[in-house]
Amino acid sequence: MISGAPPPAERAATTASIAFLAVLLNRQAVSLHALAVAAFVVLLLQPEAVATPGFQMSFAATAALVALAAAWPKRTREISAPWPVVWTQRLASWLLIAGMASLVAGAATGPFAMQHFNRTAMYGLAANLATAPIADFIMMPALALGAALEPLGLGAPFLWVAGKGVDAMLAIGHWASNLPGAIRTIASAPTLTLPVAFVGILILCIHRGPLRWLGLPLALAVLLWPRGAAPDVWIGNAGANAAYRQADTAVVMRPTGPFATDVWSRRRGLEAVARDREDWTCGRTHCLPDPETEAPIALWWGKRAPSAEQMQSLCASAEIVSVRAIVSDLPAACAQRLVLDGRDYARGGTVELWRDGAGWRALWGSDLRGDRPWSRLGDPDFQ
Repeated sequence: MISGAPPPAERAATTASIAFLAVLLNRQAVSLHALAVAAFVVLLLQPEAVATPGFQMSFAATAALVALAAAWPKRTREISAPWPVVWTQRLASWLLIAGMASLVAGAATGPFAMQHFNRTAMYGLAANLATAPIADFIMMPALALGAALEPLGLGAPFLWVAGKGVDAMLAIGHWASNLPGAIRTIASAPTLTLPVAFVGILILCIHRGPLRWLGLPLALAVLLWPRGAAPDVWIGNAGANAAYRQADTAVVMRPTGPFATDVWSRRRGLEAVARDREDWTCGRTHCLPDPETEAPIALWWGKRAPSAEQMQSLCASAEIVSVRAIVSDLPAACAQRLVLDGRDYARGGTVELWRDGAGWRALWGSDLRGDRPWSRLGDPDFQ
């Protein structure tokens, strides 16, 4: 389907609300004025919606389609042309409109999909072109007839046809999503880029003359903004899980909590993979890399603190030692190691680590979320 486009039901609801508000205000149904009124009403009732991907992507796609309709040249009527020529021209025009609508809607929602979900569909345009005839000529007419005839008890055959159309569209989407390279992971850009891209989309949609193209480089901010190097190590909240970067992959230490590791790896443009079990020495509470393994971290996720011997084994196996519990005394083997324990995670939360010369540079979750009183309740030193 459309790369990063909102669900069809949500797009339909947005369009219907725009048309209804336009009728109430005696304005043209499809216009940017009606779209602005609809957005104002939604934000008046639910102001928190402005931060949700659904709101952003629905209104961006609708605004782009409205701007496309306003800029599209009027079709000239043929005079005494043979019907094969007329129908061929109309079919070509329909294919062009369907392709442009899919391209424009996908381009408008692309920055939000890349920033929020870190994925883009490489075959979205082709999938939309394949499903558009089914939606326009089979599913929608059948739904309209089925809804109109259902009070008379005659709508079942048409609704059955509409259901088969939906099944065919889902089959096309499933086929396209399983093609090689169908989904591309894109690392998140800095937070500032999404508002910049939104301003660029507004300029492209609102301006009518050549000045509208000044918004194009702004609209591409999320795609073109340079990304920094991905972290070498990530340790999940409370030290219960960790991952380390190996080329373009994130090797996950434990299979528990896949949502957090999946979100983190996608936001950093990495593909999450499980660790090779043969290269590690693991127990119920810990995992240590074998000497030939180039893993920089040893993980202790047990809630009870390791003994002095266990702590010495952890420090002897890796440069970074993560302990979920609070460690009071460190053995001599840990003198040249970066040791993080429960006290650090209670203060900072999740941490990302970059290799910086002979040491490590850290970015804690608390550095991003700010100092909030409720986030320090787990800190043993918090009074």
